Amino acid sequence: RKRLVEQLPDNSLLILPSHPKKIMTHDIPFAFRQESNFHYLTGLEEPDCLLCITKDGVFHLFVQEKSEEFELWNGPRTGTDGAISFFGCDAAHTV
Repeated sequence: RKRLVEQLPDNSLLILPSHPKKIMTHDIPFAFRQESNFHYLTGLEEPDCLLCITKDGVFHLFVQEKSEEFELWNGPRTGTDGAISFFGCDAAHTV
């Protein structure tokens, strides 16, 4: 990320979305594969997230909020607290 920030023009912002979750039929999703650049820069394996890096190197992650009902059927989500502790972002927000 440091090398990427050095290449950004002054007063710029990098916004990179993760891949979305794609549904095959009704509630059956296709196998998820993260967008390669997003995965390389964050390590996050969740769909429907967003990476934002400012020219001064501030790293923001926008993630899905934690939900007991969702996690019961689909597995755990990182949430904002996990995004900061696991992935080292400076700030985390919900989408």
